[in-house]
Amino acid sequence: MTTSILVAFPGANVKTVVLDLSDLGSVRAAVVAIKETVGGKVIDVLFNNAGVGSGAERKVNKEGIEMVWATNHLGGFALTGGLIRDVGVGRVVMVSSEGHRISPVRFSDWGFEGTEVPEDEQPRKGLPVGFLRGGYVLLF
Repeated sequence: MTTSILVAFPGANVKTVVLDLSDLGSVRAAVVAIKETVGGKVIDVLFNNAGVGSGAERKVNKEGIEMVWATNHLGGFALTGGLIRDVGVGRVVMVSSEGHRISPVRFSDWGFEGTEVPEDEQPRKGLPVGFLRGGYVLLF
């Protein structure tokens, strides 16, 4: 990614901060590193585009939180909130899948521990083939 940016914009000042969105400690450290990197400047645009899919096996992160929930929801929320609070962000762009159309947030069992969930939190049935071929971007 850095190379392609520098090819397109040879004079760009590119710095990389690596983080693991499934690890809230890593997210907090990234907020601190980004704050130091930008040196008092506000971030013009924060573009959030990361996530993992669920597999057949339930996994948890270091904090014991289900991996998909930690990565796709909590990590991005913590990163965005930390940057808004500590650095300042002009605009936040959140990119998402349409996975919520297949299965809504399971508030009754967000950790996928096997708890019975009500009908309105269960996966949708009978979606047409190609249903998820669209996409959307939320601008805040």
